Amino acid sequence: MVDRRTLNFATEADAIAEIERLRSGYVKTANWSLNQIAFHTGFPISFPMQSPATMSATPEQKQMQSFLENVVANGWPPSRLDSPPPMRPPDEPNPSVVDDLVSNLKKLAAYQEKYIDAGVFGPLETSKYRRFHLIHIAHHLGFLQPKTDRRTLRYADEIELAADLNRLRHGYTRAGTWSLPQICWHLAKATEYSMRPGPFPEMTPEQIAARPKLDRILSGENLPSGLTAPEFLAPPADCTEGEIDRLMTAMYAAKAFPGPFAPHRLFGTLTTDEARKLRLAHCAHHLSHLIPTHSES
Repeated sequence: MVDRRTLNFATEADAIAEIERLRSGYVKTANWSLNQIAFHTGFPISFPMQSPATMSATPEQKQMQSFLENVVANGWPPSRLDSPPPMRPPDEPNPSVVDDLVSNLKKLAAYQEKYIDAGVFGPLETSKYRRFHLIHIAHHLGFLQPKTDRRTLRYADEIELAADLNRLRHGYTRAGTWSLPQICWHLAKATEYSMRPGPFPEMTPEQIAARPKLDRILSGENLPSGLTAPEFLAPPADCTEGEIDRLMTAMYAAKAFPGPFAPHRLFGTLTTDEARKLRLAHCAHHLSHLIPTHSES
C-alpha cells in the first residue's frame, strides 16, 4: 500500500499553499515528482477560461461529465486511471510548470462566470469544474510527504495555549495547509459546537469501540493524522486575526462550562475533564503544524 496523505482543498488558495509548502522539500511515496504532478494536473486548466459558446454537450462530453459528477460527489476513484497522452508528464518537466499551475489556479479562482467551457467536459457549472480540479490536485499531492517537520506539542492548560498563540501571532512557517486564523476558526467553532444544548443521542457502537483510542490520546498520544473535518468545520480562506481571540474566548468559556458537553463525533459522551483534555489535544494537533519564527522575548 502506498502511503498517501488525505488532503481536502476548499479553495484554490488552499491548494496553492500546499504547493508552496512542497516546494521547500518533500519525499515521494509514489512515482511522480512535484513537477510531474504540476504538469499533469495543470494541463486541463492551462487553456483560456471562457464562457461556453453553447450549452449543448456532445455524447462524448456527456460521458466525461458523468465521470466528473461522480468525482465531485464521491472523491477521486480508488482505482488507477490511465492518463490521456497530453497529460502524461515527461521524466523531467521544466520546473516552471509549478509556477504555471499556481498562476492558472489563481485565474480559476478569479473566474466569475456561472458556466465555463471545460474542454473535453463541455459546458459546465464553474463551481463543479473548480471542485473537480481541487479534488484531482489533492489526490496527486497526497503522494508527496512534506519534509517540514511538525512540532511536538502538548498543552497542559489554556495558559500554555495562549502563550503559544501569542508567539505564533509574531510569525510562523507552515507544516500544514491551514493558516493560523484558519486553524483558530476551526478550533473555536468546534469548541463552541461542543457546548450546544441537548438532548443528545446515545453512544454508537463505533464510538464505544473508539474509547481505547480516546484513553491513549488523553494519556499523551497524538490525535490521528489524515482526518477530514466535517464540512461545517472547514474554515474559509479569508479568516482574520480576530479568530485567535475568538479561540481563547471559546476555550475559557468551555473551561467554565458546567456541562454536559455534546457527544464527540468520534468518541461519544465525554466527562468534563475528558472534554477539556481532548480540546487541548485538538488544539495541539493543529497548531503543531505551525512553527514559530520568533522566540519568546
